[in-house]
Amino acid sequence: MPSKQFQFVVLVQLCFLLVSGSSVSLFPASLSLELSTVPAAEQCKVLLEKFSNSSSLFTMCANEYARPIFMCRFCVDDFIDVRTYYYALEHAQSEGINCKDLLTSQDKVDIIKATFD
Repeated sequence: MPSKQFQFVVLVQLCFLLVSGSSVSLFPASLSLELSTVPAAEQCKVLLEKFSNSSSLFTMCANEYARPIFMCRFCVDDFIDVRTYYYALEHAQSEGINCKDLLTSQDKVDIIKATFD
């Protein structure tokens, strides 16, 4: 019998299969506007904070609604936020340096990637 962790991963993947294939905007205008008000040197930090908070909210939602249909209904916005901020980390630059490269070079335990996966 598969482990509970494996079942959870499969459940999340099935619930959000449609979201992954959709044309959801991964870098919303509101995020671009917010980053434009932040000094360039702080933009990666802001994105990391947003990614961390969205990951936490999704995990809390997934724990609260740990039944397939409920998780799909109630946690989709949190899931989209996690994807949005991770994408932003991958593609944003602060002072000419890619945020993901900058942050993961300091992340010796790969927590950013592990959280997203």
